[in-house]
Amino acid sequence: MTLSPQEHLEKCREVKQAIESAIDMPCRLGGGGETRRARLLFLASVLQNMSAGSKGAGLSGGVAQENLWREMLADMDVGFSDTPPPGGDTKDADYYFKGYPLSHKTLGYNSQSAQLALAWSKNPEQGIQRKEFESSMLILSFRRQRKKSPDLNWNMARQGVHIIPLHILPQIVTEFIENNKSDSIIKQEYVGQLISYSQNNDLSVYFDFDYKLGEPYVLSYWRNGRGGAIPK
Repeated sequence: MTLSPQEHLEKCREVKQAIESAIDMPCRLGGGGETRRARLLFLASVLQNMSAGSKGAGLSGGVAQENLWREMLADMDVGFSDTPPPGGDTKDADYYFKGYPLSHKTLGYNSQSAQLALAWSKNPEQGIQRKEFESSMLILSFRRQRKKSPDLNWNMARQGVHIIPLHILPQIVTEFIENNKSDSIIKQEYVGQLISYSQNNDLSVYFDFDYKLGEPYVLSYWRNGRGGAIPK
């Protein structure tokens, strides 16, 4: 999608406004008058507690939180879709808003390093290298605020949804680092700057995440039985 920087900014503002307008409305699915925000934060807290301290919980927990978020977007019915427009698919898009591609990243409550990755994969030098941004980014952050962090951006970083236009990403993320899981790690310093940009440009939707809310609960496929399976 070839857009100007101003057009990317306007698209991201539309995304923010769509989420903001629908997140405090009652859920369409499930009934009971519960708002989407309340359901998201409760279920996210249950998921966070279920995966806390487990080996590999960072990646698996992040996938579960992303799936929960995507279900909420579908419930909103304001233009989010998993289906790309004709000829408009991009490698790093996780979903689309009225055809506009968005790359989704999640920060958990206990994220210590607060690093993100363009792709969680290791590729040989002759393989496909994922080190270019092709979509604007949406960071879903449950990470608790560190008010005494030596990084001033993280002192101000709030929990919520942070949207960063495509043209801003390479301006802030000027290099990637590597670890044993990915060739395209976005280091904590850059992640803090991305969130700071979103907050300073009115592209964030905030929430207060109560980690203890879901502590007494688990989500069980087995106990829900067939009642937990719904048509696609």
